[in-house]
Formats: sequence, C-alpha cells, structure tokens
Amino acid sequence: MLLRSMIENGQIRGELLDIAPEASLFKPGEPNKGFYFLVKGTASVVKQGMPEQQVEPGKLLGLPDLMQEHYHYKVYFKEAAKVIFIQKDEMLQALQLHAALRFYLMQQLSQYATAKIDAYE
Repeated sequence: MLLRSMIENGQIRGELLDIAPEASLFKPGEPNKGFYFLVKGTASVVKQGMPEQQVEPGKLLGLPDLMQEHYHYKVYFKEAAKVIFIQKDEMLQALQLHAALRFYLMQQLSQYATAKIDAYE
C-alpha cells in the first residue's frame, strides 16, 4: 500500500501509538490535528444518521476531514489497536510533494463518498 510504504521510507513522518480498548481517537467537534493510519485492530466509525462501520488495518482514519478544522464523526476501538499518527501539516506537505499520494487520497475520498451515498439509498 502506498501510504504505508511512504511512512516506512520516511517520506511521511508518523508516530506509532498503542490504543487501549474502548479508547476514542476523536469525536465530532474536536480539533483536527491529524490522521491515523490503522496498523492493527479494528476501528469503529460512528457518523450521525448512519450505521456504525468497522474499519480494518491499512486505512487512513480522519481523511474525510482533510481540509476541515474539526472532526465530524467519532472513531473508537473495542479492542487494543495500533495506529500511526500523522500530523495534519505533515500530510498537507506530503500532498504537495507527491503526486501519487494525491491520486491515492482522491481514490480513498471517492470511495468514502460512494459509501456515504450508498448508505442513504
């Protein structure tokens, strides 16, 4: 996966975090400080008016709020997990430098938008 490879190669700096069971990464209205690449465990994503979704390792949490000042949904864990925290400024700088990352994140946002539309049908 592109993002994981860029982190491992030092093109994007991140901090590995251990997440305790029942811990939240962020909630609606909290300041958007960055993004979380899910390494191990399953994240639960709760968006207003939609069923709870489970997210598996290899996904970037917080992406729909890339250009927002605050998160608009909740992410928490029912079990222990590991994530790599990427500061928002670091991600925005990497987007300016790496065309492949821009394309990858556009694809991810497109999948998010499609899933959201499907949920309302």
